[in-house]
Amino acid sequence: MSGNSRRSALLLALGLGLAAAAAEPVAVLPPLSRSEDPARTFVDVPLAPADATSAAILVVFSDPVPADSVRAVTFHLHSGAGWLVAQLPPERVHGAVRIPLGAFSADEGAASRAAAADAVRVSLWRRAAASDTPPVAIASASFAPGVPVAVAGSGLLADRCDRLLDRIGVAHDRLPASRLTESDLASVRVLFLPDPAALSPVDKTRLRAFVRAGGRLVVFHSADPSLASLLGLAAGTWETSSGGWRGLSVAGSGHRIPHATDGRICPRPGSAERRTLATWIAADGTVTAAPAVVLVPRGAWFAHHPPRAFPAACGLVREILDALAPDLVPAATPAAAPAAPPATPEGFLLAAWSEPERVGDAPAALGALFVRGNAAWFRARTGGEEKKGPALHAWLPCLLAKDGSWRDPADPAVRKAVVKDAVRIVRAGAVGIHLDYVRTAAGVPATPERTAAVTALVRDVSAAVRGERRDAVVSAAVFPTPSDGATLNQDWPAWIKDGLVDFVSPMIYDDDPAAFRARLAACLAAAPASSLLPGIGTGADESQTDAAAAAAELSACAAAGCRGAAFFPLDDALLELLPSLVSP
Repeated sequence: MSGNSRRSALLLALGLGLAAAAAEPVAVLPPLSRSEDPARTFVDVPLAPADATSAAILVVFSDPVPADSVRAVTFHLHSGAGWLVAQLPPERVHGAVRIPLGAFSADEGAASRAAAADAVRVSLWRRAAASDTPPVAIASASFAPGVPVAVAGSGLLADRCDRLLDRIGVAHDRLPASRLTESDLASVRVLFLPDPAALSPVDKTRLRAFVRAGGRLVVFHSADPSLASLLGLAAGTWETSSGGWRGLSVAGSGHRIPHATDGRICPRPGSAERRTLATWIAADGTVTAAPAVVLVPRGAWFAHHPPRAFPAACGLVREILDALAPDLVPAATPAAAPAAPPATPEGFLLAAWSEPERVGDAPAALGALFVRGNAAWFRARTGGEEKKGPALHAWLPCLLAKDGSWRDPADPAVRKAVVKDAVRIVRAGAVGIHLDYVRTAAGVPATPERTAAVTALVRDVSAAVRGERRDAVVSAAVFPTPSDGATLNQDWPAWIKDGLVDFVSPMIYDDDPAAFRARLAACLAAAPASSLLPGIGTGADESQTDAAAAAAELSACAAAGCRGAAFFPLDDALLELLPSLVSP
């Protein structure tokens, strides 16, 4: 942290309550200067389960956050399968900060409830010195005076822009509303707006001056006529579809970017000359003519939120910056000559996690799919019998309810319900049961009793499923290493040792092959390689692995003697990668 002695440690007292006295200190956030992340420092702290009267997160800061070196403070709540976010400018963060649960907004596609949160991540984002502000920046939300917390989804959406720009090597900064001033924008040439809905009228006035002075805007998911007119476009209207759309097709290359949504705001032609860079892909895989991304002289316009940093999405952002400010984009690394697919032994199983509607897209290279389908779906698909093609395992969320709440593994009624679902699905024709969320929520203390309860659930399902059909396969998606699982009462090495499962898939989602290999080594120290089907995150929230990294991680699994590897998820990005990973 640059500046004075205010880079002292940050003490957090977190709790789901209304009074500071009800919270106990639980973690110390290290000074910014000690963080390994060049963009921010953060801490994850577990939360106790919320009670019905909880209305806020209480965060107590021992010292004011230094506004001269911190540009924004974000609070991310982990809830169910997703994250929610709220954000504050650093000048508003001091002492006891009460953040109403209603102030948190969910990331796209996250079925999350703030009241069910099990952990909070507090992040301090570094501020570049005014003289060092890069010419590419990401705008954060504004904060109206007197409002405790401005509701803004731009925390997670800005994270996506960060990752996209990082992947193509473009230096950039985040500018909170307090820095959308003439002086701070003077050195900025391209400004990304990940969440335009959070901009205030004052922000928009500043942006008009920015564009008139020659600045360029990259706008996401907006129906704002004033922003559209700045770029010479006409604002689109909100469109929905029962089937939704599953991604973007990049013009020219035909590359596909997974991006599922049931709503969009397509830009309409205006006075500016425009070029369509990408169009929408319908739910059935058909490429449509509906514009998803357009380029105009003053910037670019996306019909939805920033995509995840898939290789094709990074290429799209590079194309935009090449057109708007080509001197800011580092030269692309020359594409390596196509390498031979990694060698895998005979019988090495390739699998993928899949939604029911994507099963028909599975190529022959995939020998198994973990499908999130119920008994009715399996019955309709198989007719109660196994069919040719990939083996279809039922991907069963055990302890995570549809509303995002967690069920108690010690509750006999819960165990009975999970077992009943598993037996029904196997009876309907599934090859086996693939257990997921078979653990406790983050923040629930690990105890021998809770761990035993989770293991008892696995034992009950295993006995019932194998009792229904002796050859049924029982497997589980588990946390990346045994130590990770143990903190969540998930003792998966014991499940293997006791024969409760045929194999597990540690979700080692990391686009750094070295980090992947380190986690895999921890798994191999605790379980036989033949019982491991490691997960590779080609399209996970944590990683969007490219072909080279995926090949290296697949090779690591094969070299270790693993049963195979599983990709998350089956989507267009994986379908594009697979030919480089498997022999014809």
